[in-house]
Amino acid sequence: MSVEVVGNVIRITGNAPVGDAEPILAALHEDPSRGIDLAQAAHLHTAVIQLLLALRPPILGEPAYPLFVRHVVPLIDPGKGSA
Repeated sequence: MSVEVVGNVIRITGNAPVGDAEPILAALHEDPSRGIDLAQAAHLHTAVIQLLLALRPPILGEPAYPLFVRHVVPLIDPGKGSA
């Protein structure tokens, strides 16, 4: 699993397959103020992206993919990236 919850941060490392959507959802329901650290994230399954778009947690790290940063991150966290 590529999801780790440390205090107020949900860290995604490497690829996040569909199975990671459930623990991310549980962690955000447990504490909606948690942010998502995507600095070490690689591929995110569309289910994970849809979850982030629906819940819009703060993004704490910048993913490696410029297109994701430019087009998706601002939809999740309007204060980040450039739409």
